[in-house]
Amino acid sequence: MIYLFYGADVETSRTKARALFESLKAKKPDAAFGELVAEELTEDKIRELVSGQGLFSNKCVIFCDNIFSDVEAREIAGQFITELKDSPNIFILLEKQPIKKIFEKLEKNAEKSQEFEEKNTGAKKEWGDFALANAVGARNPLKAWKEYRVLVERDPELEKIHGQIFWKVKQMVLYKTPVFSTTELRVMLRKLALMYHGAHRGNVDLELSLEKFLLKL
Repeated sequence: MIYLFYGADVETSRTKARALFESLKAKKPDAAFGELVAEELTEDKIRELVSGQGLFSNKCVIFCDNIFSDVEAREIAGQFITELKDSPNIFILLEKQPIKKIFEKLEKNAEKSQEFEEKNTGAKKEWGDFALANAVGARNPLKAWKEYRVLVERDPELEKIHGQIFWKVKQMVLYKTPVFSTTELRVMLRKLALMYHGAHRGNVDLELSLEKFLLKL
C-alpha cells in the first residue's frame, strides 16, 4: 500500500508524511516500523520490504525518504511500484517532485496522494534538491550528468544549475576534499566563471558547456 506526499513545499509535505508515520505507530503498536533512504536501496532490499513482515507482527510500515528523487534508486524502485501497491505493508513515500513519468505511475497506484504546492511569499524560488551538487562532490561524472539532465527537464533555468555547481566547488575549496586537489578545484572555478560570462555574451552554449564540464569531472 502506497501513501504519497510530494510537492514544492518540501517542509509541509515532510511534516504531513511524518504525522501519518507517527499516527500509525500509535494505531498499530504491534507493527514493525522502519525508514529507507536512497543510499540504502538495493533490489534485494526492496524485494524484502515488499514481501517481508516483522518478526513479531503482521505488517511493516516503511517511511521512504525521496527514493524516487535519486537517479540510481529510482531505476531500482521504479520497477516495483505495482508490488509496493499490492504489498500488505505500508509505504509512506515522501518526494520533492517526482519526474512526470514516475509521478503518474505513483499517483495511479497510491492509496492516497497529496501534493503540497509552494507557498507564494513573493520570494525568488530556490531549489532544495542538491543531488547534482552531491554527485559533483563525489566526483561521479555519470551520476552528475544524469542529475543534471533531470534538473534541465524539470526547470531549465541554466544559471540556477550553474550556480549550484559553482557553489559546490567553492565549498570544496573552502573545506578541502580528498576527492579533488586544490589546483583542480581552482581550474574548475575558472572554467565555470569563464563559461558563465561567455554565455552572457552569447559566445557559449551554457547547457552544452555544463554537460561537458560534468562528464569530465
